[in-house]
Amino acid sequence: MAPDQSVEPPTVLPVIVNGVLIEFEVDSGSALTLIGEEVFHRLWKGSLPRLKTSSLKIRTWSQERITVLGSFQAAVQFKSVKCNLELFVMRNGGRPLLGRAWFRHRDLAINVHSYQLSVALPHVTVGDGW
Repeated sequence: MAPDQSVEPPTVLPVIVNGVLIEFEVDSGSALTLIGEEVFHRLWKGSLPRLKTSSLKIRTWSQERITVLGSFQAAVQFKSVKCNLELFVMRNGGRPLLGRAWFRHRDLAINVHSYQLSVALPHVTVGDGW
């Protein structure tokens, strides 16, 4: 990356899940909200939520396979709104990710930053190989 380019910092939202405050990184590329197994065990070590098995096959943007350990219905609170949503637990994993299923949920209505993307496309005419 060139020195004059910068990476957009992640958007992080504090969400209470089953009584525990978790900082989720908003990931508009993820359909699901995910936490890693290490985070799952650390946060609820004495009373782990029961995981429902899942047959989902998930891959990263680079097509690496992610192993789903299961999911559970989580009691979620964002600001003053409370609802029950499905949270997926992955083998390994990094920072908890808040996917589209949560930030588009009708009760939560989490509005992430609005970005405008402008792409300059070359003019192509018939006969240019297209």
